[in-house]
Amino acid sequence: MKTFKIIGLLAVMVLTLWSCETEIEDPAGVRGSGETAITFSVPSGNFTPHEKVEFDIILTGAAGVSTVTVRHIGGTNIADATVVPPIPGTIPAQAAFDLTVADGKALFSKTLAELGLAAIGSKITIVAEITKDGGKLFKALTITIVSPVTIVSTGGAIPSGATAANGTIVNQIGTAATTNVNVIYSIAFTKTSIAIDSLKVHRRIGTTGDGAILPKPSGAWLTPKDTIKINGANFVGGNNVQHRIQVFSNGVSTFSAWRAVTVTKHPFPSVSAAINLKAASNVYNLVENKFAVDSATTDIRLLPMAADNIFNIDSRTEAKFVKTTKAEYDNNDIVKLKKAFDTAAPASVLTQITDVEANDYYIYKVVRPGTPTATTKYGVILISSVVRTNIDNNDNLTFTYRYE
Repeated sequence: MKTFKIIGLLAVMVLTLWSCETEIEDPAGVRGSGETAITFSVPSGNFTPHEKVEFDIILTGAAGVSTVTVRHIGGTNIADATVVPPIPGTIPAQAAFDLTVADGKALFSKTLAELGLAAIGSKITIVAEITKDGGKLFKALTITIVSPVTIVSTGGAIPSGATAANGTIVNQIGTAATTNVNVIYSIAFTKTSIAIDSLKVHRRIGTTGDGAILPKPSGAWLTPKDTIKINGANFVGGNNVQHRIQVFSNGVSTFSAWRAVTVTKHPFPSVSAAINLKAASNVYNLVENKFAVDSATTDIRLLPMAADNIFNIDSRTEAKFVKTTKAEYDNNDIVKLKKAFDTAAPASVLTQITDVEANDYYIYKVVRPGTPTATTKYGVILISSVVRTNIDNNDNLTFTYRYE
């Protein structure tokens, strides 16, 4: 019988020690037994600088419990979120305080300053504690200050309407005369209940500095949107162009993280095989990329050798040609080549090219009438060889071309 008495005494001692325990051994979990539980009314502990830290501490199976003790056990402070990497400090623990339970819940409501929180990235841990049936039950929550807005995707758009890869401005621009590139951002708000007063967009080239505030785009700019189209600039190929969103709400201003896009060139994606035209009997269709079968689709035609030994090509449709260089052909930037054609002096836009020679280069534009809209195609041609003979029917010309 002595054995049973000793075991019974040990069991009593263990239960007594457990019921008096005040240390937090498992702050991330739940301690207790049965159906009693502590939960929080928020899906996470993330809050923005624009709002109070406010939520309910909900008690289940805790009838008779009248107070919740909240312990602030300290955390990490980020004094300046613009410093990369941020320099962390320490948020000291605070004295415990009690909240009154009503209808099975207690309201936690504190300002950031009361909790010792500052910039985005700062965080603390609180522990809610109740006493029931002589035992204690704990549940912890980490409260983190986050940005109210996040750039979730980026894209670039060029005048031709070609689709850009996510995170890339598909273009290469090097001179002031070239076309601007617009950047499209999709944004997400951390808490949709936040009243956003206004937004600003900052842009920088590279990875350092605060950047410049961009002029607001046309249209309603003070209203938060899912997508923002930002006016472009004359970027240079290889630029790392970064933007961030600044949010104003309740007298507080915060920033999203910087989101980068890389400027790359958008080339003509296809190149033809060598095309050989033989005198006037061979004509070619630059829209369907095949030899033409009727004059209505003849975009390029070889004319017989003239008396003065000059080789000519012409178009019997809406095809027009502007001379360019080997450097531009090799660079193969669709935006720059289109821009060169569209801004060319009228006198240099030709429907007939005289004195064609090997290693000549031409940008072309073809417009086909159609319903409901016309079809427009651009490309760039390399004349690779010109063969003149004493018999006109043996004259021939070979070219290749890049096209959409």
